[in-house]
Amino acid sequence: MSALIIDNVDPLIKERLEQVGIKVDLRPGIPREELVKIIKDYSVLIFRGRLKIDREVVDAGINLKILARYGVGLDNVDVDYAIKRGIAVVSAPHAPTQ
Repeated sequence: MSALIIDNVDPLIKERLEQVGIKVDLRPGIPREELVKIIKDYSVLIFRGRLKIDREVVDAGINLKILARYGVGLDNVDVDYAIKRGIAVVSAPHAPTQ
C-alpha cells in the first residue's frame, strides 16, 4: 500500500504510516495537473483543503482506497462520487489542533 500526502501535515503522520508498512510520498504543494497524472500509483491520498478532490481526481486514482482529509470538513471532496467508486472518505477534524 502506498500513500501520497499533498499538503503540509504533522510529520508523525508519515512516521506512523511507515511503521505499519505503508510507503509514503510527500508532495506538498503539488499542482493539480501533476496530481491527476500520478494519483494512479497510490491507494491513499492525504490532503487538506487546498485542492478540489473531484471526479477527475477520483477517476484518475484507479487504485485509490482511501481519501483522508487532514482537517475540518469535506467540502472540497466529491464524497458521493468517491463512495460510489468504492473509496472510503474520512476526515480528522481535530488533527490540526493536536
